[in-house]
Amino acid sequence: MSYGPDRSADGGFAILPSTSLTNSYLNRRSVNAGVCLNLPKIGLYRMTENTESLLKVLGGTETPTPEQFKELVSRIDSHSVLAKVFLLEGVPFVFKQSPMKYVIFREQVADRFGVGSQDVCIVGSAKLGYSPSPYKFGTPFSETSDVDVVVISDELFDRGSRALFTELHQLDPPLHQIRPYLYDKKTGTPPEIPLKHWRKFKEAARNFIYQNFNPGLLSRDHPLRSEIFDAISSTSGLFLALAPQVFVSKLRCRAFRTWKSAEDYYANSLREAANYFVNNEEPEIESDDDEPGAPDNDAKLSIRETASAIPEDKPSQQTHKKHKHKKHGR
Repeated sequence: MSYGPDRSADGGFAILPSTSLTNSYLNRRSVNAGVCLNLPKIGLYRMTENTESLLKVLGGTETPTPEQFKELVSRIDSHSVLAKVFLLEGVPFVFKQSPMKYVIFREQVADRFGVGSQDVCIVGSAKLGYSPSPYKFGTPFSETSDVDVVVISDELFDRGSRALFTELHQLDPPLHQIRPYLYDKKTGTPPEIPLKHWRKFKEAARNFIYQNFNPGLLSRDHPLRSEIFDAISSTSGLFLALAPQVFVSKLRCRAFRTWKSAEDYYANSLREAANYFVNNEEPEIESDDDEPGAPDNDAKLSIRETASAIPEDKPSQQTHKKHKHKKHGR
């Protein structure tokens, strides 16, 4: 096996696998971009045993161990490749012994949401066998673990996002009570925003940017939340039919507008995880504590505390055009 030098984004040298390995890897994974290890300057052709091991993981068919995956996340430049290969494609850990039942599960979920079975997959600890979240990285999948399901549906994304932002728009305080305090036109005690409401705003905005909808952000009594959770929960019986049986704590669902949206979202999650592992930077990705229903304290955010960071309201001069997104088959 031979390796050639290339220049990584940060100016250091990277080691690329040989053409034969790369072509084999790309053909098997259906990935349209190369893979670049962000290695230290160890010399152009001097390979370490650890680097060899990582390249074999990339070119193989087995799920990496937690230690290997953490190393890949920390050293691979193209996190979109990792997201596709290890999170969005292949048979999940929970169906490893019964891959045909994974086909059935996808068909059941697809039937509930009116999409094709190729537009459904399992991610997270149920996919890898351990949690990829930096908050509890490497924790094995267990009876208390959730099963996270991805559904690609532009209709569900649009419907859910509209419902969520409608709810958020109705939260107090209303804009007419806030504006006077933003521009120092009124004295006295300004309105306060509960931090749990601010969290919902931030999560909803972030998800919308990445074109996905989390029904867990809707209020517990919202009919759409109940509709989605009932639909996804109705497939849980299939897990008990597995050998050995898989006991599921909870099935969770996230709707993406396109496959590209899902790839971008999970690639960014891995990128933030890498920053956490390497630079100890706190990630913006959701944790279990962000799940609606988790204990909330009564902390509040003062309007005056954020006024200096909020620009004055001005009519937008931009013209927004609606783009059609084509689904990518899996």
